[in-house]
Amino acid sequence: NAGAMLGMSSFCEFNSWRKNQLLSFYDKVVRVVNDLAYKTCQAKLTKYRDYYFMPQFEVGQQELIDVHFYTYLIDMVSMGKAPNALTQIVHNVNSVLVQFIHFSTQHRNNYDKIMSLDQFMSAKKYKNFFAENFLSAEWFSNYIGLGFSEINPKEKDINSL
Repeated sequence: NAGAMLGMSSFCEFNSWRKNQLLSFYDKVVRVVNDLAYKTCQAKLTKYRDYYFMPQFEVGQQELIDVHFYTYLIDMVSMGKAPNALTQIVHNVNSVLVQFIHFSTQHRNNYDKIMSLDQFMSAKKYKNFFAENFLSAEWFSNYIGLGFSEINPKEKDINSL
């Protein structure tokens, strides 16, 4: 994922990448992000949302609608513009996603410095920033994440990267 992030040249590529990452886990977070469009509109948090949507592709695809509203919400929470109720939705989704990530403190894809989930959860500095900012531009400017890898870092030969 670090290589993919470095090759991006526009916001729409970045948002599409996030959307595709989230769609892989939609079944695990659907209860949290369901009806997010309604909640976002009720909170009057819709000023910039049109930059996140491609309505011609979303008709009848609730997963895309939910994920697009969620990526919008990620950025609003990261900038401190979302009310507490919507911020809690991001925290809830991230508490699910944390079970599936590999976190490196190295700011690049270095499997040698992977933290275990227990180490990550016990480090307030990382855990709190993750809960608030995971998949936001701020997250990636601080930690180009390894993302959702199928590779078990304990089995991967570090020198083969």
